[in-house]
Amino acid sequence: MLEAVERICEGDIEVPRVIGTTFQSFAEDWTEERLHARWPDHVKQKSSRTDDRERLAKYVYPLVGHVPVAEFSLDHADAVMRALPPGLATATRRHVAQLMHRVLALAVYPARLRTTNPLPRGFLPSAKCTKAFSYLYPGEDAQLLACTAVPLEHRLLWGFLAREGMRVSEVEQLTWSAVDLERGALTLDENKTKQPRAWALDPGVVRALAKWKVMRPPSDAGDTVFHVHMKQLAAQFRKHLNVAGVDRSTLFERTASRQPIRAHDLRATMITVSLANGRTETWVQDRTGHTSSVMINRYRRAARSLAELNLGPLLPLDEVIPEFRSASAQA
Repeated sequence: MLEAVERICEGDIEVPRVIGTTFQSFAEDWTEERLHARWPDHVKQKSSRTDDRERLAKYVYPLVGHVPVAEFSLDHADAVMRALPPGLATATRRHVAQLMHRVLALAVYPARLRTTNPLPRGFLPSAKCTKAFSYLYPGEDAQLLACTAVPLEHRLLWGFLAREGMRVSEVEQLTWSAVDLERGALTLDENKTKQPRAWALDPGVVRALAKWKVMRPPSDAGDTVFHVHMKQLAAQFRKHLNVAGVDRSTLFERTASRQPIRAHDLRATMITVSLANGRTETWVQDRTGHTSSVMINRYRRAARSLAELNLGPLLPLDEVIPEFRSASAQA
């Protein structure tokens, strides 16, 4: 079996399309919420479906998507893991393994397409994080958001992420009904941790969103705040940094100890800059949804360094984006 999988991966064997419930069709039922609709008590709604879709499509489906989910074996999973690009982040490798494990667990129950999960205890790679995280300096954030060569909605998204610390998956699903512009509050009931949270938005964010709502009026309260295509968001973010002339080399390096900055690192920007400017751990956790001090502690050293540089906080969002300044002047 293992030799056959390796030959498939190398292109030596052409595998005919299998009729039936394949790994890919079943996984897509999961990421598209069809499994949740069928078994709402046992399959939770996915808050990370965009990232999960991309990882499955990029790393799993091309090799084993055609395999019947009932016949998926440890050899198939091992073949996927061996085919992952060298230098891929440990966290990404673990995510790929977790996705395969979860799909197969759902195939056991509630779908009952197989009797056991073939991926044994210990299959998942270590979760140990060895790479340094990246974040923007306040001046780099201002430089990016002031660059009118970058689409306005993208700049608003980058600025919002850097100031509110939400996960990209949470922002993707953020609707106007969750944003109380009159009181300056945000309520987030659906999120990764399944623990509803609410907090007071940064005043500059409130003013910027109010102006954005006038510019792009929603058809109803259920409309999403941002309509940016979330696929390949990390690449879009780095492209926009380049367009804006943000060229600090460490933001774009890929080494054994560092990976290029991603849109997700705007969450690190919010935490680091907030701690550097005297915000408490509790204040940060209310916004990010972290449930322990372990992750917050990762940012403390960077925050101390940033405080020593005395670079200050991020500028108000409505003041740093030129179109919103212009809207204030016209008003």
